[in-house]
Amino acid sequence: NDAQDHAIQNDSDLWTAPSRIIAAWGDTESISYHGTNVARSPVRLFYSISNVSELQLLTRALEEQSDGYFDIREDDYEIPARETTYHSVCKTLDELNLEISEDQNMLTAIGMVPVITEETAQFVHHFLVYIQNDCSD
Repeated sequence: NDAQDHAIQNDSDLWTAPSRIIAAWGDTESISYHGTNVARSPVRLFYSISNVSELQLLTRALEEQSDGYFDIREDDYEIPARETTYHSVCKTLDELNLEISEDQNMLTAIGMVPVITEETAQFVHHFLVYIQNDCSD
């Protein structure tokens, strides 16, 4: 075993990240530096459903395992012309229009699917999600 080898894990569960694969090859029979002949990609090695995207699998799992869903969108935000910008969106439970019984005092998110347009995808780096009592700040 090479000290840099990693054990192959069952990554068929959507909550497990896909396996990261790297490859390099040469154009001759000699072993030497590969130059630009490289590839890398996340791959689900234990993926068994054909012609179904990870997004479709995640959406199906969320539909089967959740009590409901809600969208949080910021359709009117104009991305400023500077390199890094942080933008906050806050929604109260009332704004989410969730059907929650009055005796329920807890809401648990089991997954989320970002809704990002093709035009803005290049500008989105990450999301931060957190809970707070109100949006007054």
